[in-house]
Amino acid sequence: MDIKELLDTAKLPEKEVRICLRADLTADFEAAEADLAEAQRAARAANSLNAGEDVHAAAQRVEEIRAQMAAASATFRLRAVGRRQWTQLYADHLPREGDNRDAAAGFNRETFFEALTRACIADPQISDAEWELLADVLSAAQWDALVDAAWEVNRAGVDVPFSSAASRALSTTAPASERPEGSESPSSDSTDGNPQPSTPTTTAEGSPRPARKRNGTKSNKH
Repeated sequence: MDIKELLDTAKLPEKEVRICLRADLTADFEAAEADLAEAQRAARAANSLNAGEDVHAAAQRVEEIRAQMAAASATFRLRAVGRRQWTQLYADHLPREGDNRDAAAGFNRETFFEALTRACIADPQISDAEWELLADVLSAAQWDALVDAAWEVNRAGVDVPFSSAASRALSTTAPASERPEGSESPSSDSTDGNPQPSTPTTTAEGSPRPARKRNGTKSNKH
């Protein structure tokens, strides 16, 4: 292992959060879906061409609103800060005197999370003025989604992931020449008329690894 080569290509963990900045359209979308369901019920009862046209129009309205919401959505990519910057954030946001919850967390809960999230947003590039505006237009739930992502990229453990779905897909779609011996179905032309026992193909290396615990415990945020 060439540690210098690994260090030269090292990257900090990242996570993406997609947020719709036209959350008001959620109510319009739900109303349009309700109209679509009603049109579908009417079409089934009437069984007429005109009723089918009503369903089509209602479905188009749902898709129009969905497209508006997609166009008004922004994807935020958050990147973990380095260990030294993380330590500095703690030093810059010391627990408030007399606040037991701050003392338990190890930092000022009112200021630390906003500073951490601001530091972690790698894309898009946001000016200070835009950041202030963003903090005002997001709902509490949308804000928490960003804060949670900022915490997770810094405190969650990182390991080489295992995908059981990909493993299963590869084992069932691989060409016959690449399949392990014994993975074929029992032959129907055995001499004694009884199927031959199949050979197990699952190995310890192919089994999903148990999930690892996160490093650190997420603090309560208010």
